Amino acid sequence: KYVKNYQILNAADLALQALVNAQVAAEMQKIIDAIKDPATITLDDETEIRGVKDQYDALLFLQRQLVDTTRLDAALTKIKELRQVKIDHLAALIAQIGDVTLDDEPVVNEARAIYDWLYMDEREQVDYTTLIAAEKALQKLQKAAAAEVDVLIEAIGDSVTYGSAGAIKAAREGYDALTEGSKRYVKLIHILEEAEAI
Repeated sequence: KYVKNYQILNAADLALQALVNAQVAAEMQKIIDAIKDPATITLDDETEIRGVKDQYDALLFLQRQLVDTTRLDAALTKIKELRQVKIDHLAALIAQIGDVTLDDEPVVNEARAIYDWLYMDEREQVDYTTLIAAEKALQKLQKAAAAEVDVLIEAIGDSVTYGSAGAIKAAREGYDALTEGSKRYVKLIHILEEAEAI
């Protein structure tokens, strides 16, 4: 009698678990089916798609067996392809860096931004040593350009008079001509701004 009752309870428990698994899998399937056409996916969709993957991975083994992941797999493949395009672009940017000049600032900055965006394993695909060397060379040039503007600002003098107009104009033109990166290293910009305000 007890054995029979146990078997009945066990069967009921298995049936209930199977029903729960089916319901959970069905909900997961709806989420996966709602993923946009992989052909239209962009990197802006990556967070959402990886979120769906995390939800799928969190399911129990038996629940995952009930889900068709074809659309999710295609979406993840598309994301991987798009990321590879970014990696290849970064490699091309770094490869084109030769003797660094201030004109290379946009290229170096873009390369750094992409590198920081990559996952750790993806970073192994690019020449980081060259990027670091380029950044150091660029920083040196930026500081030198900024120092020249600081000299122009110093020429304004401690006392601003009508006769200071020429020096103020030269300092402002020198500052405005700097790259955005160089401007960060100008130490006396406050003096120029104060002189202009008088």
